[in-house]
Amino acid sequence: NRAPVPLVDVATESESAAETIRHIRSDLSSDGSATHIGQQLPAMTREIDARLRENRRIVAQSPSVEMLGGLEGEWRRLRRELSGFNRDLSRRVHEHERYIEQLDGLARTWEQTLAAAKVSSVPPEVRDRVENVIREIRQTRQAVDKQRALALTLQARVGTQDARTANALLSIDQARESALDRLFLADSAPIWNLAAGARSAQDLTDESLNSFAR
Repeated sequence: NRAPVPLVDVATESESAAETIRHIRSDLSSDGSATHIGQQLPAMTREIDARLRENRRIVAQSPSVEMLGGLEGEWRRLRRELSGFNRDLSRRVHEHERYIEQLDGLARTWEQTLAAAKVSSVPPEVRDRVENVIREIRQTRQAVDKQRALALTLQARVGTQDARTANALLSIDQARESALDRLFLADSAPIWNLAAGARSAQDLTDESLNSFAR
């Protein structure tokens, strides 16, 4: 348990507590990272929705390795952006938790100070000042809780979209493996087998030249 503030020091210590509270409130009002992410995430979700539909359509058509590489690049770009969102939100949540720890410590100190003031012969102004500090601490704690809840909600939504991009990348990897496997499957008789299909030597020469040209 924290010791109460000596009643003789209430005036000076209340100014110190007020300074801490002002700093926390200033940071809450000046940091717009969660608001920015909240504004960006719906558009990114719509883009992911559209790209997932396109991804399913292309993968179902046995695309080339080159086409799959292009798809993969776009998904990795989206995943980098989501990772950046998650880092910013994690940083804010850690800061919120640090503020909560500070405010809870202050609250315990000043609640004990109020209890001491109630059993002591102190002027009403001193007791009023203690009660005002406690009120400011509680209001600031509520503001921190609200922003922390927003950051955690957004972090969960970012995680959902990140899982969708991870699944899309997995489907591309599987399609790439399938495309590479097809490279080693014979779809016709060997070109050196002149008897196959009654090929003439001239046909073989012409087709070979066409293959090299392609």
